[in-house]
Amino acid sequence: RSQVVFAMTNGLYERQVARNPETHLVRNGADFAHFSHTNGTAPEVGALSGPVIGFAGNLTAEKVDLDLLEAAARMRPDWSFVLVGPPAENARAGLRRLEGLGNVHVLGFRPYDELPAYVSGFSVGVIPYRSTAYTRNCSPLKVFEYLAAGKAVVASGVPELGGMEPDVALADGAEAFVAAVESALAADSSDAV
Repeated sequence: RSQVVFAMTNGLYERQVARNPETHLVRNGADFAHFSHTNGTAPEVGALSGPVIGFAGNLTAEKVDLDLLEAAARMRPDWSFVLVGPPAENARAGLRRLEGLGNVHVLGFRPYDELPAYVSGFSVGVIPYRSTAYTRNCSPLKVFEYLAAGKAVVASGVPELGGMEPDVALADGAEAFVAAVESALAADSSDAV
């Protein structure tokens, strides 16, 4: 019954245009100025040792692959993993398990105005999503926020981000995810940024 429909991923667009020819693909974006200009790094992140592998977003068990994060944190105990965002009730047990590792830091909710100071401290921005029908049809806003901040991105479970290489690396499984983060860490020249 809608006169106009907007979809932000190819999968959603293809499904909806069959129902309504007035469907339009409109991709996500980010406030470039907000994330590209910061007044420094948040002290909580700046004080961490080793490369900082960071995620900023809602921490829900349906979306975030907590098992992948745990495996990656165990594989690289010299990396600091930072999770910024409100934890959903269904993710709390998994997040407590992650915090027990020592190199995982669950910082909780931070206001939007403060997010650039956290993202600026990330060595690599990650989107460790589970592969589900939902994530296969989502376009995370955070990928554009990370890119606006000059960060390389490693993602899992989000095929919609395919084609954004080399700025976004897609990796399934802990070993591939860690390898992609290592490649991103190695490509930190000003030309790469």
